[in-house]
Amino acid sequence: MSFCVANIVAPQTFQPADAPKYLPAKITLIVVMGTTIVVAIGLRILYGMRNTRADRFREPAMSHFERDSVLKTGACLDFADTKYRYSY
Repeated sequence: MSFCVANIVAPQTFQPADAPKYLPAKITLIVVMGTTIVVAIGLRILYGMRNTRADRFREPAMSHFERDSVLKTGACLDFADTKYRYSY
């Protein structure tokens, strides 16, 4: 979905009025890529912390929201597995 949105939005950043340097488009690309890197690093840290906590308490690696949902509905039995860990 995000790939489709990016394919629609990206060409709109390269406006003929900004030629030949296309500075606004380059700035947009740098900001988006920088944000992607920060989000990826943040997720890596979050999942690492959840896996460490799960190892310490011998429970499934999941957030409190996921845990409550699994306990209430009994769904997502993969998450109920105490050996479940996030992979990265």
